[in-house]
Amino acid sequence: MTNMIKEFQKFGLDNNIDIIFIQGNQLERTRQFKKIKSLVDPNDILYCYIELPNIPLILSNENHIPSSPLIDINFFKFLKGNFVPFGGFLRDIYWMFDDMYPLKGVKKIVMVQLNKYYLKLYQKYFDVLFLPSLKMNEYVLSSPEKVHALPSGGQCNVARNELHLHPSKKWRAIYVGSLHGTAGILELLKAFELYNLNNQTNKAIELIFICRENEFDLNKSLFEPFINYGWLNIFHEDSENLSSYYLTADFAIIPYSRNKYNDFAMPVKAIEYLSYGLPILSTNLSAMTLFIRENECGYIVEDNHVSINNGLLKVVELIENGNLQKTKILSTFQKSHTWRERVLEIDKALREADIRNGK
Repeated sequence: MTNMIKEFQKFGLDNNIDIIFIQGNQLERTRQFKKIKSLVDPNDILYCYIELPNIPLILSNENHIPSSPLIDINFFKFLKGNFVPFGGFLRDIYWMFDDMYPLKGVKKIVMVQLNKYYLKLYQKYFDVLFLPSLKMNEYVLSSPEKVHALPSGGQCNVARNELHLHPSKKWRAIYVGSLHGTAGILELLKAFELYNLNNQTNKAIELIFICRENEFDLNKSLFEPFINYGWLNIFHEDSENLSSYYLTADFAIIPYSRNKYNDFAMPVKAIEYLSYGLPILSTNLSAMTLFIRENECGYIVEDNHVSINNGLLKVVELIENGNLQKTKILSTFQKSHTWRERVLEIDKALREADIRNGK
């Protein structure tokens, strides 16, 4: 069960609203849709929210073979025909970018055309299109009045009195994530090498680097020049076991290289970092830059090792001067970025869509 479903369940209980979930494969969704049509008056439906998969809906069965290919479009028509406010979250459009989309040849042509078809359907039927960032709409091209930014939410895993507020002998930065080609890992490592060569006193910074073991094995050559440095500590952990690492870190890093895709992306880890009160040092990706400035939760650098090195100096200074306080960042997260807040945002946006539609 996803965090969003859990929060919608709680929201329904708190507000005396029945929350109906339609989920499963196409045949299961067909049965659930028929049941709703037979039991529920459309006028009693406040709104509908859908989270879209990273694959065209017609291929959304586990084996990607359609068993009831028209179920979703029929459901869209049902909602539209009954003036039910309807919104959906589109998390990704990596199929638009040749350097991000792994498929080639005929498969790529077919998948791109299917994705384009479904994007047009979403634009036609959705009253609100939820995107991870507004910057993403430069490629989606939906009507701006329909678009609502909805970054990932998070859950609070730490109390204020658990926060590690001051470094001991060393400062600690943390990176958790992928080693994809645009993650900026080489520039990150070179920045730490440069920084720690010039700051071997109490301002030295240890890098806690957490990634998947299989990705590390494929990219060992990237780490070999730095592997024996005392400041680099590499771990392979599941997401459920990251809490102790976050609690010992002083700040987090998002070092991604700038490209069209990264520029509008909103990394899920950014919200996770905030849930532990961690300031974020990020490269100057447009969506992340706006996010950090709006939440006053970090510092922005360019996507090269010299600028990241200077950013490390600046983040240490800002933390020491009390300008990037963990307790304040944690409070910002609790106020604005929990899964509960995301459900409230969806509720507000779709109720306002109801007013716009004159229902």
